[in-house]
Formats: sequence, C-alpha cells, structure tokens
Amino acid sequence: MELISPYELEVRVKVPERRFADFKKGTAVRVTFEAIEGFQVDGKIASLVPRASTQARTFQLRIRISNKDGRIGAGMVANVSLAAGDSRNVTLAPKDALINCGATRFVFIVESDQAVKMQPVTTGISVGDWVEVAGSNEPIEIDTKVITRGNEHIRAGQQVLAEPMEYPAP
Repeated sequence: MELISPYELEVRVKVPERRFADFKKGTAVRVTFEAIEGFQVDGKIASLVPRASTQARTFQLRIRISNKDGRIGAGMVANVSLAAGDSRNVTLAPKDALINCGATRFVFIVESDQAVKMQPVTTGISVGDWVEVAGSNEPIEIDTKVITRGNEHIRAGQQVLAEPMEYPAP
C-alpha cells in the first residue's frame, strides 16, 4: 500500500553528479506539468539524497509542492526549473528571432525610424523559448526590438510596422 497526500506532493528529480553540490535544502524551484498547460507551482527542495545511481551517476533531489486545489495527480510528468552554476547577466532574445544562414546567425532589429537592421549574433545557453545572444559586431542592448514573426521575408533597410508580442519569461 502506498499513502499519498492529495494536498502536498513530492517530485523526484535526478541531477548529474557534477551539479549535486550546486543545490541546497530549501532552495526554491518552479514546477510545470505537461498535462496542465500554462500551470506552474513553486516548490522547495525538501531533501538531497546523497547516494548516486551507480549506472547513471545521478543524484536524486526531492521537491515538495503544494496541491491545495487537487489539480496535480500523482504520477504526472513534471518539468522542474533548477538554478545551477554561477549566475551572470546575459541578453536573451526569443528563439523565433534567430535566422540561420549557413554557419552565421543573425536577428533583425527594428530601429527607431522603423527600419530593419540585420545584426549578426553569437548564441549561448537557451532557456525555454529564449536564447542568449551577443552581437558579433556591436552589443545588443536590453529592450532592443527584434523581429520574431515574418522575419524570413524581411530585408535589411526595409520599413516595418512592428507590433509587440509577449513571450513568457524564462
């Protein structure tokens, strides 16, 4: 027999051994569920199991989450966002803004006169719908407008009427 509390659940996550020391009991995490679109819940690391899987070399983290409204069922697939490693400031752009042209990547930037400028970029880490970008020739400033829809039909210098789109924060 297995007892399950319907109001508080435990999510078990396996992390690589090189990241095990990055986590501490009580650290806040975000949990989403594939079966419940747009729903997320905050949780905390309840315990770190200090025994590695001998085959995968992973360690288990146990995360407690609240289920007061009963929306989460035991056994649902959960996605857990964990912060690991050193933090650093980066510029993120929606992945939809990236254009690949051979080995070169670029984004189209909307300038103050509504003209489009092609900006080569280098990419780094990605989180959800976002990717780290750095300008190859010049930096990309925060709050720069980049084109995410229809960018395959745009030419540098073209005038556009840009409409803002909302992307969920990473």
